[in-house]
Amino acid sequence: MLETHDIGRDIRVHDRKITDVFHIDPKQHRNKCPQQVRMLRKQHLEKFRCWGSNSHGQLGDGTTDDRDSPTQVSGFHIASGVASGDLHTCALILVGVPAGVYCWGDNTHGQLGDGTTTAHRNPTKVQGLGSEVRDIVAGGAHTCVRTSAGAVKCWGRNTFGELGDGSTADSTSPVQVTGLTSGVNDITAGASHTCALVGPSTSRQAKCWGWNLYGQLGDGTNKTRRNPIRIGTDTDWAAISAGFEYTMALKSDGSLWAWGFNRHGQIGDGTNETRRNPVRIGTDTNWMAISAGSEHTIALKKDGSLWAWGMNDSGQLGDGTNETRRNPICIGTDTNWVAISSGGYHTITLKSDGSLWTWGKNDVGQLGDGTNIDSTIPVRVGTDTNWTKISAGNEHTIALKKDGSLWAWGWNNSGILGVVTTYRNAPVKVLFP
Repeated sequence: MLETHDIGRDIRVHDRKITDVFHIDPKQHRNKCPQQVRMLRKQHLEKFRCWGSNSHGQLGDGTTDDRDSPTQVSGFHIASGVASGDLHTCALILVGVPAGVYCWGDNTHGQLGDGTTTAHRNPTKVQGLGSEVRDIVAGGAHTCVRTSAGAVKCWGRNTFGELGDGSTADSTSPVQVTGLTSGVNDITAGASHTCALVGPSTSRQAKCWGWNLYGQLGDGTNKTRRNPIRIGTDTDWAAISAGFEYTMALKSDGSLWAWGFNRHGQIGDGTNETRRNPVRIGTDTNWMAISAGSEHTIALKKDGSLWAWGMNDSGQLGDGTNETRRNPICIGTDTNWVAISSGGYHTITLKSDGSLWTWGKNDVGQLGDGTNIDSTIPVRVGTDTNWTKISAGNEHTIALKKDGSLWAWGWNNSGILGVVTTYRNAPVKVLFP
């Protein structure tokens, strides 16, 4: 006999035909998505519903009330990407709620992309974007995505041309970046500038646009650009990361490069001199990943070691001091670091075992360790070992778990955590409509 909390073969639910049968164990699933559901087709997941006995919360609607008609599973989603701006947050959702990009928090400049300038404390869907999105990045008050075709679209603040559409008009919905309709491999957003890598690995160019007062576009000038401009003539760029007013990049040979504002040594060339053209940082050729923050930088080498430099007034470098560093220094002796993200004055990282680590400023709980105490050395966030992706904002942090659930902590001004509270000093789950 088919139990009422099974998903029935060939049952049509709200005009959607469910073609697979799975039994959901009522002892294991209360208000969360069962693993078996991931095997369903995406179009079915977007309207996933359950009904019947609910004594153990097996229907996933957040109650224990029996349902005699199909009921939407609450907060059911699988996220694949996250991005943190100064006062807004975005996530790329594959399935659960309608696929696409969702943003929440401050919306003064339209950075949430929902066609309005109204702030939202809960995730709201960005207009005109669906399952074609592959990457998402958030700047100071603008947001950009890269599509499966390699196109780049941006929205939000455009005071300095950071949207790259040739104008300085803010946009409350995505606009096409001039000339970047295909072939883009990587995108990054700083406070008021944006960069992308374009072309195949054998011929990959770096292009930037937006504010350029400190040479953060790397074109040898301090002229603001409303359209993408190519950086030099090199074609071997491999990764790029835009900070507050500077930019870091890697080449395919593993060398490290930087340009822009350098007051606190965040470029890492041993000086405080602003650079308007790319300069090489040291001679090493084993750099693997780079993350530019407000005024500090975090990097990984191929051996799994962690390196940091720049401003350190809140311990954001993680070296046990508050001393500013103008050259890269190794953080500890561990060699199992796999992911990094630099925020305003804090840092978030992952180890290969799926554990989450953080350090730096913690006045509003942005470290997520349950305290409001700054840390100059890495501290672990909880005991979970299923973290997969991270994004540090100015004073908040967003992270993904293996099950696709999205978690947030830190300052919650304008609702950037996606929950109704002032701030959280420990991870709280973000629920979607």
